[in-house]
Amino acid sequence: MSTAADYIARIQQARESWCELSPGKRVKVRRPGELAMRQLAGGGATLEKLCDCVVAWDGITEADLFEGGSENYVPFDAGVWAEAVADHAEWAALVAAHVTQLITEHIARREATRGNSQPS
Repeated sequence: MSTAADYIARIQQARESWCELSPGKRVKVRRPGELAMRQLAGGGATLEKLCDCVVAWDGITEADLFEGGSENYVPFDAGVWAEAVADHAEWAALVAAHVTQLITEHIARREATRGNSQPS
């Protein structure tokens, strides 16, 4: 039997996809829920809110995070991501574009579903 935590995990996973930052380096982005999407669309898109959308990474090394860092992979940490992306404007732009795409696709699916359920 599934628990509430199981359902929450499944809902969150359904909102997630990978965003490539550069070859071999990517972040997992979780599309915000519909209420949060409205805040973003209303001009509330900030670096902090974009950082909240990133929930994992793959292929990120110390050298990606700071000058003189090693090629050792770094485990994901939301605080480290927030600091790193502040110095990587191109990463922020890629994540912002990815989140926008996820929101656009979600809205289109919802509208299509509503259109299909309207009585003729």
